[in-house]
Amino acid sequence: MRSRRWIFIYILVAPVFCWGQRLQSPPLPYKVCQFDRIWVAETDSVRRQLVTDSLARLLPGRWQLVEMGAGACFVAAHAPDRYTEMVLTDQGKGTVYQGGELLTTFQLSFHFYWGQLRFIMEETRAPAYFDFFPSFLDERAGRYYKPDSPYAHVYKNTILVCEETLVMYGPRTGLSFVFKRLPSP
Repeated sequence: MRSRRWIFIYILVAPVFCWGQRLQSPPLPYKVCQFDRIWVAETDSVRRQLVTDSLARLLPGRWQLVEMGAGACFVAAHAPDRYTEMVLTDQGKGTVYQGGELLTTFQLSFHFYWGQLRFIMEETRAPAYFDFFPSFLDERAGRYYKPDSPYAHVYKNTILVCEETLVMYGPRTGLSFVFKRLPSP
C-alpha cells in the first residue's frame, strides 16, 4: 500500500521538475547496427591499440544527427529541432554545423577500456554543445583534470560505430546522440 502511494506521488510530482518540456518529433530513420562488445585483456596494450585504431577508421566522414535523447528530465529520444551535421577527420577532429552555421569544434581522444571504445571530447567553443564530461570548458571537471593524464580514460563516455551509424553516449548527463553517415560529396 505504501509503495503505491509513493508511485502516485512520483507521477504527480515528476512533471513539475521537467516544467516547460515541449513535445518532440520522433527520431529520423537510421540503420540500427549490432554493437558487439570486444573483450581484450587490460594488460594487452598492443591488442587494445589495434582495436582502437580499427574502430577509429570508421569515424571519418560526414554524419547527420538523427536522434537525441535522455538528459536530466528523462526526455525520450527525439529528432533534433534543426538539421545538424558533424564532420569528423581521421585524427579525431570534428566540427558541428546546425542550420549551416558553425556550432562547435572539438577534438576526440580514444581509449579502449573494459570492452568498449571510450572517448574524451575537448570542445573548443563555449558554450559546450555536447556537454560530455570531463571538459576543460567545464568548471566542475576538477582542477586536477588533464585530458592526457593516465586516468583520463576512466570517464565512461562511450562511442559505438559501424559503417552507417555512430552513437555517442555520456553518462554524466545521460545525453545520447545518434548520427547516420551521409554520402561523400
